[in-house]
Amino acid sequence: MRFVILCICTLFLWAPSASGQVSPKTFGPQHVIAPADSIFLTVAAQPDCPLKIEEAQLLIPVSGGQARYRYSLVNRGSKPIRYFTVVAWNSTGTGGTLSGPAPWDGRVTTRVLRSGKSATVGKDQISVVPLSPNLREKLNLNGKLQTVIVLLVDQITFDDGSKYDAARASKSLIDYFVDLAK
Repeated sequence: MRFVILCICTLFLWAPSASGQVSPKTFGPQHVIAPADSIFLTVAAQPDCPLKIEEAQLLIPVSGGQARYRYSLVNRGSKPIRYFTVVAWNSTGTGGTLSGPAPWDGRVTTRVLRSGKSATVGKDQISVVPLSPNLREKLNLNGKLQTVIVLLVDQITFDDGSKYDAARASKSLIDYFVDLAK
C-alpha cells in the first residue's frame, strides 16, 4: 500500500513538469536586451557563407559585468560543420571573436551541426527583464546611438576538414571601424 501511495505522490509531483509548465525561477544575473536606438546590433550579409546567423540579441547585465550575445545559427550548406568562429566588430573599432561551449570554442568533439539544422548560442537560462525607464537611465541607454555592432561568421571548419574563410571581409570591416573611430 505504501508503494502505491508513493507512486501516486510521485506522479502528482512529476505531472506539472511533464505537462510543459515551467516554474517562475530566475537564473543568474538579470539582463536587458540592448535597444536598437542605443546599440544597433546587426548581422552581416554573407550570401556565400553556409552558416547563417539569425535572431541576434545583445544582452546587457543590469548589475554590471560582461554583455552577452545570444543568436541562432543555421547550417544552410551541404556539409556538417565541426567548428566555427563568429566575430563581433563595433563602430568604436573594438570587438573580437565570440565563443561558447564545445564545439563552438574550437574543441574537437563528436558534435557537429548537420546540414539544415540549427543551434542556439548563448541559450543558457538567464533572466531577461524588460527595459524600464529606470534601467534605461541606470545603464546609460538613453536613446542616443552609441555604437553599431556587426556580427559575422569569420571561419568554418567542416567535418571533412575543409574550411570556409571570411577573414578578409572581417579584417576589412574592423579596419573600416578603426578608421571611423579616429
